[in-house]
Amino acid sequence: TEQMDESTGDVEKPLGGWNVKNQNMTKVTDINELPEGEELGKWYKYVIDDSKVVMKDENGNPRKFASCKVMFLLSNNSKQEPLNGEAGYDASGTIYVKNKIVTFNSKIITSHIDANTGEKLADDVVKEYNNVTSNEIYLTNPIKSLGSYIAPTNASANLKAGSTCVVYMYDGGEIDPPTPGDGALLGDVDSNNKVNVKDATAVQKHLAGMEVATFNEDVADADESGKINVKDATAIQKFVAGMLTDTNIGKPTGNGGGDAKAELTDLYTDASAFLKDKADFIEEYALGTDSDELKEKASKYGFNLADEDTSKNEYQKFNTVLTSVSFYVVNGGTNEEIDAALESLKQAYDWFKYYTTELRKDGPVTADPSDPYSIDVSNGEYPIVDGYYTVVFSTKWKSATIYSWGGTAGETATWPGVPMKWALTNDYGEEQYVGYVPAGCTNYIINGDGGQTIDLEITGSLGMYMADMTGGKYNVGYWDPNFYTLK
Repeated sequence: TEQMDESTGDVEKPLGGWNVKNQNMTKVTDINELPEGEELGKWYKYVIDDSKVVMKDENGNPRKFASCKVMFLLSNNSKQEPLNGEAGYDASGTIYVKNKIVTFNSKIITSHIDANTGEKLADDVVKEYNNVTSNEIYLTNPIKSLGSYIAPTNASANLKAGSTCVVYMYDGGEIDPPTPGDGALLGDVDSNNKVNVKDATAVQKHLAGMEVATFNEDVADADESGKINVKDATAIQKFVAGMLTDTNIGKPTGNGGGDAKAELTDLYTDASAFLKDKADFIEEYALGTDSDELKEKASKYGFNLADEDTSKNEYQKFNTVLTSVSFYVVNGGTNEEIDAALESLKQAYDWFKYYTTELRKDGPVTADPSDPYSIDVSNGEYPIVDGYYTVVFSTKWKSATIYSWGGTAGETATWPGVPMKWALTNDYGEEQYVGYVPAGCTNYIINGDGGQTIDLEITGSLGMYMADMTGGKYNVGYWDPNFYTLK
């Protein structure tokens, strides 16, 4: 948490750790409380009421929340999110957490104010963004017909939870017309920084050989046919009348990064949405450098995976590219910088789309195939892994190990065996554990804090539970777990 001095509004880091602990979340029952498109019944909520929970400083004076981080624990403390040592999730306003991604609702309010009188010159423009991430950006625009203006520093930025106010200040001066070819608007032939019917008239006069006070030929080819003719005047007229929407008329052209900046912004917006749609890849185990096939495929897109950061999966690598490119989307840059950012994003986007929709079209690889114990089984689904027999064990014990021997594999661990992985507590109050026996073994025993089983034979994956005792050891019964084949 951070703390705020209510008398001054200053935000300070607390001198010591402070937590709201052991607060139960409640299951969401109102569909209106969910992010758009999510299913009811899988979400829980908790509301921090800072009027009831008050921080105090070293002198006992109350402090209110300024910001905080949150983490989650299962009720039996068996699982933690985020993991130990990882940073908590930033919480501000209403947030949603899914697959380690925090999403939120954001509102951007754009105001247009007279710098001299403080009066509002136009209605506020309010845009609401639902279920978005901090990777996504917002863009605002001045009303150029109001004259020259002072652009706010947050005219474009990354989205954040809550409301953001963007204020344009106008001083009543004239806007200098753009230099021909330097970001001028397509169709704005009279260079007054807007496209209207006067531009269509100017094109017609120019074609008729009549004198026109200002005529920028660089932006006169409105239909982008490669030549200036009466069709360009018609295209401008249709654009002004709202009859033509799929066009570049009215968009920046020429030098100054106009075209490239617009293309970069559009591609960034599309890529950010695609990344969010592929959120299930965020926890993928498989790294690009682990596969020669992947290296060969990636080289098609100019990637040399041998030089990539081996600590990141493909989702994280693409996210890194998006983050670096967002600076130029928000702040702009030189022609060279915009072009380099655009090329970098195109390359990364092409690769990530190919990776997720072709190479991994069956979904992400969620575990290291060489270490089956790394596979998440908390949902009650148990993998059948190549080279192993999967053993699912239901018991009242609070711990369990599995010891295997015999066959071509022989003894695979010292007594009392390898710790089995706890999965869940079933409807009978029993703990379910999963263990993996090398496929070459023929026998196994399960040990635990309550004793051990009899010697057991194994020829395939199975589910088992404790039964009665014989000679101080437990007999077992068998059941059919929800198995799936790990690809």
